[in-house]
Amino acid sequence: MKTDTEKPEYHSGQTKKVVPPQGIAEEVLRVATLSPNLIIFATDAKGILTYTDGHGLACFDAKPGDGVGQYIADFFGYTPSTHASVLRVLEGEPLYMVTPFRGRYFERRLVPTYGSDGSITGLIGVSGDVTKIQQVEEERDTQKELIHDLFASISDGVFIIDREYTILQTNPAMEKMYKEHMPLVGNKCYVTAHCDHICPDCPTEKMFKLKKQVTLEHYKQPNNDNPGMWLAHTAHPLFERKTGNITGAIVVIRDITERKQNELELHKYRTELEELVDRRTHDLQISEAKLRSILETSSAPISFLDCQGNITYANQAYRQLFGYSESELYGRPALLFSNGRDDDIQFLWDIVQGTIDVKHLTTRLSTKDGRTVWVDISASVLRGDDPKNTVVVSVIADVTERRRIHEELQRAKTAAEEVSQAKSRFLAMMNHELRTPLNGIIGLSEVLLNMSLPPEQLEYAKLIKDSGHSLLILINDILDFTNIEAGQFRLKNAEFNLHETVESVIGILASRANEQDLELTATFGANVPHLVYGDQGRLRQVLLSLVDNGLKFTKTGSIRTCVSNEEIRENGIVIRFEVIDSGIGIPEERVHQIFQTFSQIDSSLSRAYGGIGLGLAISKRLVELMGGTIGVNSDVGKVTTFWFCIPLKCSPEILETVRH
Repeated sequence: MKTDTEKPEYHSGQTKKVVPPQGIAEEVLRVATLSPNLIIFATDAKGILTYTDGHGLACFDAKPGDGVGQYIADFFGYTPSTHASVLRVLEGEPLYMVTPFRGRYFERRLVPTYGSDGSITGLIGVSGDVTKIQQVEEERDTQKELIHDLFASISDGVFIIDREYTILQTNPAMEKMYKEHMPLVGNKCYVTAHCDHICPDCPTEKMFKLKKQVTLEHYKQPNNDNPGMWLAHTAHPLFERKTGNITGAIVVIRDITERKQNELELHKYRTELEELVDRRTHDLQISEAKLRSILETSSAPISFLDCQGNITYANQAYRQLFGYSESELYGRPALLFSNGRDDDIQFLWDIVQGTIDVKHLTTRLSTKDGRTVWVDISASVLRGDDPKNTVVVSVIADVTERRRIHEELQRAKTAAEEVSQAKSRFLAMMNHELRTPLNGIIGLSEVLLNMSLPPEQLEYAKLIKDSGHSLLILINDILDFTNIEAGQFRLKNAEFNLHETVESVIGILASRANEQDLELTATFGANVPHLVYGDQGRLRQVLLSLVDNGLKFTKTGSIRTCVSNEEIRENGIVIRFEVIDSGIGIPEERVHQIFQTFSQIDSSLSRAYGGIGLGLAISKRLVELMGGTIGVNSDVGKVTTFWFCIPLKCSPEILETVRH
């Protein structure tokens, strides 16, 4: 970069190295030897560089000798203000400054050089990278500010003293607390206590003797406009690291007036509480006497047990029931009357050990004279902080007579159930016997229908077949119902194709739907599995019953069967089936009766549509046996939806496919 400053002369074709005068060069080399990372430079009186050296030139992308012959401000990129400072050096004013450059800090020391005649011949400068030193100083200043702010922000009064009890530093809280003694710094710490010498009870004096932290509390008397207050003095020793000697102390003074007031209030409350406890104790003694009177006059046998299950109290009714005196019962185990039966032992163990707080048991116990009595025992536990204080309250009801009546009723019930089962077996046998000749009648009617008969006889044969089918359906329903009631119904569990099963139901009833000019369809939701495990026959029976019911009560429209996934479980899927028809519907007040045995919406419907009301009842029983639920939603005259959900198992591969 060109400047107006006169440049040194050079020989043509040669690079001339201008060296500093003798004496200056020696000083430069000495400094460079001591600090090889510095930048050493010299100029003539016009500011033209005559010498550059030092490893620090690398920061300027230069090497020793570079820049000689250039103006100093151009080579080092000085700012205008720095340039002006350099010019003052050439006028005889030494310069020291720290300036930033390229994100780092450089320390510069420039001094003028003089000739033998005393005139300024140039300058010599030393520049070094002091970034780390600058960062350390900034960090130190930041830490000082942080410590100062922290010291000032402490709400307690804090001051630092030396070994002679002279206050060296205080925080604002301390100055506010002892504002009548300001200034504090430079004074002895005992002036805050209106003393002219150290007090033997002073916490600082005790701390110096014990060489450990000491805390003492005292009351500061009120003066002028300052009210009295309670203060806690904590003196912490300061040690010299090298010698371990105490050099002073940090003293913290905390206003504990509020705490002291709280302690006084607490003492007052404690006194009142003790008086209240005395009154309550007296009341409790009266209540205990009343309770004992109530227990003794109660007709229910009542006893108290300790944590070991031993009797600590038994009322008069208890003693009369078992025939023992109070002295005979006290301290005896409650299991004395049970003959060590396992249920009784477990009952008492659960209560005493705390696994159950309230428990009931019906058992038989023995009295002193050897009688056996049936009792209902209700036991509850009262627990204290100490398990040894656990109290079990046992209330006994003598149910011997009730037990006798119950056993008689149970025997009567068993006999009635045996009669009922005998009836069911007889009815099942009769239905079975009726089915054989009825199948023969239906078969022969089908043979007649395939023969060339006159129209009148053909109509009679058709009536015989239809009547036989109706009677067969009725007998099948009765047989299924009696089997379920007799407990002889068993479900199968085998793999089958769910889609084909539903479609087969549609296929069976398709011709009948065509005859009634009704639309009969089946739809499957997304990811409904094909292969599942369950009772295919009973599922088909339920679907046939519901779809047949829809055909029976629908004159126009459609019957739709919808199949979807209701819930995905760990080892299977809950499938939802819906049969939706556009038939006559079910009044809301009769919906709850629809699945009851021998129930129809109206008795006239039995005459109009046939059936005795067993189909839906059997369907409900079958769905429940398969672990499912069934229900109906209806809008009279518009739409009726019969639905049921049953769980079906499937293979892990299919289940994983359905999940994703």
